[in-house]
Amino acid sequence: MKEITGVVERTFGSVEGLKVEMDLVGHLMPTADPDGPHWPCWQKSLSLGFGYRDEGFAKWGAASCSDFGWIQKAGITQEVLLSGLGRPESCIHSPDEHTTVDDVVALAQSVLAYLSAD
Repeated sequence: MKEITGVVERTFGSVEGLKVEMDLVGHLMPTADPDGPHWPCWQKSLSLGFGYRDEGFAKWGAASCSDFGWIQKAGITQEVLLSGLGRPESCIHSPDEHTTVDDVVALAQSVLAYLSAD
């Protein structure tokens, strides 16, 4: 924290008329319902990539927290298209966290499907 504070003070401390405040935030903000106009396309893309029916992927606000919760709180957007490679056996957020090549490929295919014109 001292290092970060020092860099901020050295960088911005002498700028006339600029007031710099820093807040230490020790948690991530929960995401709200991410409903929006892009969800149907993302849902279909996930279905194509992972090979599930569209209904196999439901929109959700994170039961845990995400940095995207802060984006929603700031009013930048309410729609957050979440996805990931977490499975119960993936040891999420532990030293042994891992995923599979198949899931990486499926997510990449989903992203490509989402970005495609059709």
